[in-house]
This record gives sequence, C-alpha cells and structure tokens, in this order.
Amino acid sequence: MKLALALVVTGCGISESDAIRELDAPELGISQLATTSNADLFELRGLDANGNQVALVRRRLGDIPDLHAAGSELTLAIADFQTRIVSRERRLTMLLPTGNREMQAFLAHHEVSSALAAANILVFEPPVETAYATAMACPAQYLLTTPVVDEACWTDGISGYFPNGPGWTEAKNAGRVITRQGPRTPCTSESGGACSGAACFYGPNGFARAQISTDDPRQHVVANSGYCALAFASSPFPSASGTFPAGQGCPGGDSGDGDWDY
Repeated sequence: MKLALALVVTGCGISESDAIRELDAPELGISQLATTSNADLFELRGLDANGNQVALVRRRLGDIPDLHAAGSELTLAIADFQTRIVSRERRLTMLLPTGNREMQAFLAHHEVSSALAAANILVFEPPVETAYATAMACPAQYLLTTPVVDEACWTDGISGYFPNGPGWTEAKNAGRVITRQGPRTPCTSESGGACSGAACFYGPNGFARAQISTDDPRQHVVANSGYCALAFASSPFPSASGTFPAGQGCPGGDSGDGDWDY
C-alpha cells in the first residue's frame, strides 16, 4: 500500500495531515482513499483516478440542532445516495446497514472499515453464518412508552461484528428512522464494564443512544437474512409503544437523563 501525506489548510489554519492511500475498488470507480481529521471532524473520501470524490463518510462532533444537544452528525454519500445520521453519542459510532448496496460495498472494503475503526466508527459486517441471527417484532420492553414507533423490528444480531454480539432495534417515527444497539447490561460501558452517569454507553434500558436518520418513505423496515434492515418492500412489522419510561439516566455524576430517549 502506498501512503501519502498532504497538509490541509482551512479557515482556522492547518488541520491534521490528510492521508491519501491507494484503494483497489474498480467496481465502485474508486482508486484512492483520503482521510482528514481534527478534534471535531473526521472525513473519509473515496476518490476516482482523477481525484474526484465518489464516496464520503463524514462525522462532525458538536451541537446538533435536531437534538437540541451536543452529539455527533454522520453523513454518508455515494452516487445518488445520501443519508444523515445524528446521535447524542459522541465517542463511538456503531454503523448499521444503510439499505444502499453501493454504500454497503464501500463500507465493507477492508481498507475503508479499518480507517473508520481507527476513528471509532465501527461498521457492522454480517457473518457468513447469517442463519444464526433472528429478526422479529420488537418486544415492548425494549421500547419507550413514548413516542409510538412504526415498523418496529429487533434482531439479536448474534455473531455480528460488534463487540459482545448485541443486536439492535430499528423503527420509524415522524419521518425518522431510529436505530439503537442492544440490549446489554443497563448502564455499562461499550465493553460491558462499569461506568458513571452520562459516560455510560448502554443506558438505563440496556440500549445505546439512538441513531436517527432521515426516512426515505419508499423504504421500509424488513427482515433481511435475519437482520432488521431497510429495503424497497412492504414491512411485516407493526407499530408499537413500549413499556420503559422515557427521561431516565444512569447513576453517578451527570446522570444523562433523557440521553437515551428517541
């Protein structure tokens, strides 16, 4: 692999080095990867042979107007596909299936997923033995009492890429797609260890902070090889309201009350 470094000049001065490496992905028209990062921004771009951008993964940390809170904003783009994912989680992003074949092929490339992992963005990679995973209507105890969500699915996600193999919920509400990883032991770190208040990764119901993306009304939540996923097909999953109260936090210090709501 060839790796080059170039200084990036911004309005605030020079950022960290822009790393450019070769990438063999002719099926996507991508021959290079460029990564740029500073304290609040990470950007990975797939470039063609002429240096034109073909694919983009960008994560920005800071105030997120949609959430009325600090958090992260993730932008994914390739060809005519683009989606934006926001979350109150700032440290670790678990990137679930996007429903777009080209984007999934880009993210699944080893060089891409490795570069993202170095920036604490983990890409879900279904194992070969997908029969071990199960997608089902989301149990009420995994959902909040409010709001009611549509097309509520949960998958156990077993044998997946993520640490400790937790599953996730996926549902729709008011033009949003809501995904949450879990459940694990409530109020624990991403590795399942001890934590305090808002520093916990898994919240009071055992789920990570919600990731919220803009809904494409043409797509619906379906079961795909045992996983909850978006597809251009009708959804078998019902609307649902949960039994776990909203507005809860984890004990210790800043409790993070409401951080794990959606």
